[in-house]
Amino acid sequence: MYKFITKVLLLSFLFIGYLQPSYAAIKCWQNNQKQRECSYTVPKKYLGREIQILNSKGQVIKTIPADKTPEQKIQDAKLAKIAAEKKRVKDEKRRRDRILISTFVSVEDILLSRDTKITAIDSIIKISKSNRKKQQKVLDKHTQRAANFERKNQKVPETILADVKKSKAKLKVFDDFIELRKQEKLELHLKYDADIKRFKELKAIKPR
Repeated sequence: MYKFITKVLLLSFLFIGYLQPSYAAIKCWQNNQKQRECSYTVPKKYLGREIQILNSKGQVIKTIPADKTPEQKIQDAKLAKIAAEKKRVKDEKRRRDRILISTFVSVEDILLSRDTKITAIDSIIKISKSNRKKQQKVLDKHTQRAANFERKNQKVPETILADVKKSKAKLKVFDDFIELRKQEKLELHLKYDADIKRFKELKAIKPR
């Protein structure tokens, strides 16, 4: 019975449409009882639902999707974020490949670049160690002064304690700096190893 009524309504709409000077599209949707309804205009309470647009022959020519729920929008945002990150990684890889190919001609060039940077870091570490050694002597001097007072069972002056504390702090700065440079060397080795591997892949150079 419902299908018959729907067909009658559609035929009526189509007949009226033919009588009009220009065809107005028929729109169909589901009501609250999950039944199909059709008209030239969609009631406000159904505007957020899926709408089907029919042509003059009653054929669906366009479907307007229903509004997404808050949960669906959140999920879409997550998926979009994941897709954007994948694209960023892919674009970054392509950028690095272009730089690698345009910067170096051979594996030997890459090794030369690596060794030049490693040598520069080694020089910095050497200078830092030398300065640290000098600072250690200063600390030893202040520590000895403090020990002289302690051997005499005398209170160590605050100025000497402050000098000891300051010298230890400077030594820590040197130690942290040297450790960072060592870590930088390690990261450079890893980076250049990866660059060499990728360069060979791009140039199709077989490993010896």
